Amino acid sequence: MATADDGDGEEAVTGFPYLRRRRDGSVRRLKGTDTVPPSIDSATGVASKDVPIVSATGVSARLYLPPPPPASSAAGEKLPIVVYFHGGGFCIESAASPTYHHYLNSLAAAAPRLPAGAVALRVRGLHPGLPRRRQLRGNIAHNMAMRAAVETLSSGLKIEGLVAVHPLFWFSPAASETSPASWSFLYPSAARGLEEPCLNPAAAGAPCLAALACRRVLVCLAEKDLLRDLGRRYYEALERSGFRGILEKLESEGEGHIFHLLKPDCDTANEMMERVAAFLGEKSSSL
Repeated sequence: MATADDGDGEEAVTGFPYLRRRRDGSVRRLKGTDTVPPSIDSATGVASKDVPIVSATGVSARLYLPPPPPASSAAGEKLPIVVYFHGGGFCIESAASPTYHHYLNSLAAAAPRLPAGAVALRVRGLHPGLPRRRQLRGNIAHNMAMRAAVETLSSGLKIEGLVAVHPLFWFSPAASETSPASWSFLYPSAARGLEEPCLNPAAAGAPCLAALACRRVLVCLAEKDLLRDLGRRYYEALERSGFRGILEKLESEGEGHIFHLLKPDCDTANEMMERVAAFLGEKSSSL
C-alpha cells in the first residue's frame, strides 16, 4: 500500500495520491485542506457559525442559518434541522471547505425553513471510508439512521428523512475500484474487511434495512457516475427489505460523480437542488 520513503520520513500511499503517511503512523493531506471562515453570505443572506462538538478529537460543525422566515410563519413553530455529512472519503475536506461552504449556503437558501449543520469529521487519523475521493456522506447518513433505530436520540429527536447523494456501498460481488487492501488501510480494525455492515448493508449478519429510523429516503444517482450501480443496488435493497417509509430516487442524466459540487450553476445541478430542497421541506406529520 505504500511506496519507498521519499526522504522526508513520509511514504506515498498507493491509491491515495493526496495522502502521505508519516513514520509515526499519522497522515499528511496534500489536498482538501483549504478552508473559508464562517460568514454572512452576501449572495444568499445565510449566516454561518462554527461550534465544537468534541473538542478533544476535533469534531466540530458549521451551522447555517437562513434569513428570517416571513412574518406569516406561525410563532413557536417547530422547524426541522438538516445534518449534512461532507464527503472526501474520510481523508480530505472539512465542513469549512470552500466547496461545501458554498453548497450549504445555497441549500439553506433553497430550503429557508431548514437550518443546516455541516459536521466536520476528525480527519487527523484514518477512519472507515474509501479511496479516490469517493463521497461517503450517503454512507455515513445511512449508518447514523441505522444506529438511531437501536439507540434513543437525546431530547426526543427524530430522524425525519435521509438523502443519500451519490452514495458508496459495497455489494458482493461488485465492480469497484475498492480493494480489500484499500479498505484495510483506511479501516485497519475492520475484522470483516469489505463485508463490514457499515460498508456492505447486505452483508451476512447486517441489520435489516427495514429498521432504518426515518420516514422518507431520497437516493440521488448520476448517470455517468462510476458508483451509480452500487447506489442503485442500495435503493433496490431498501425496496426489498420491507422498508415502510417513502422511498424516492433521482437520477441525473449525463452527469458524473458530485457534479452538483463541481458545476453548481448548471441546469442539472439546479434541478437536483430543487428536488432535494423540496424533499427536505416536506412537512412531517410528526413535527
